[in-house]
Amino acid sequence: MTFRDMRRRLTPHWLRTDARRRWRNIVFRRLGIARCHLPPVLVREPGLKVRSALRYVVADQLLRDRDFTFLQIGAYDGVGDDDLVELIKAHGLRGVLVEPQPTAFAELERTYADQPQLTLLQAAIAEQPGTRELYCRRDRPSMAASFDRENLLKHGIPAADIVPVPVACHSVNSALAAGGLDRVDLIQIDAEGYDHQIIRTINFARIRPAIVRFEYRHMSRRDADACLALLAGHGYRFLIEERDIIACRVIEPPGQSLAA
Repeated sequence: MTFRDMRRRLTPHWLRTDARRRWRNIVFRRLGIARCHLPPVLVREPGLKVRSALRYVVADQLLRDRDFTFLQIGAYDGVGDDDLVELIKAHGLRGVLVEPQPTAFAELERTYADQPQLTLLQAAIAEQPGTRELYCRRDRPSMAASFDRENLLKHGIPAADIVPVPVACHSVNSALAAGGLDRVDLIQIDAEGYDHQIIRTINFARIRPAIVRFEYRHMSRRDADACLALLAGHGYRFLIEERDIIACRVIEPPGQSLAA
C-alpha cells in the first residue's frame, strides 16, 4: 500500500477538501508526522534556505519606527546561533541583553564593547526578581543551561557534569527598567524550555511588543498550544521556523487600540 493509499483510507470522504486536509494534518501531527511541501532540492540542500525570517520582520518594523527597542533573553555570547547581532550592529538598536553564565557574559561584553546604547545584565529572567538555581555545565558555559535539569540531559551532557548554580534573576519588567526602556518592540527568548513560563509573565496590556520570538522545540505539546493561544488572544499571528516561532502582532485585540 502506498502512502497516498493509506492517506485516502484514513480520511473520511464526506469531508470538504479543506476540512479533510485539516483533519488529516491533525491525525498526522498526533502520530508525530509532519507533511512536507518543500521542493525536493531544499530537502537535499537545507543550506539553501534562509536561516531565519527575523531580519525581514525587524526590517519591516524599522520602516515604521526607527526607534526600535528589544529585550534579548538568553543572549549567551552574542555570536553563537544569534540572529540579532548583525541587526544590532548595523542599525545601532537600543536594547537589553540578559545572560546569566559568567564566562558567556564576559564574551557578550566583548561582542558589544562598541555598542554603548545597549544594557547588558548578568542574570536570568524568571517570574519575579530574586535568586534561582540554574543548571549549568560544570566545566564550561553551555547554550543548554536551563532551570530544567532534564534539558541538559537531553542535550547529551553527562549527569556528573551538571551542577546547580545560584543566579540573579530579573522579571521582564525589571529588566526593561534596568535598561531605561518604557516600551519594547521585540522580545527574543531562548530560555531552553522556559520560554512559555516567561511569556506568561508578560503584561500585554502594558508591554505590547510588535514581535515575540521564542524557541518551541523544547516545549511540550500542551505548553506550545497554550503559548500560541495566549499570544493569538493578544493579536499575534505566527511564522514557523525550524526551531523558533516568530509571533507578529497584526490584529487589534478586542477592547484594545494598536495606536495606544
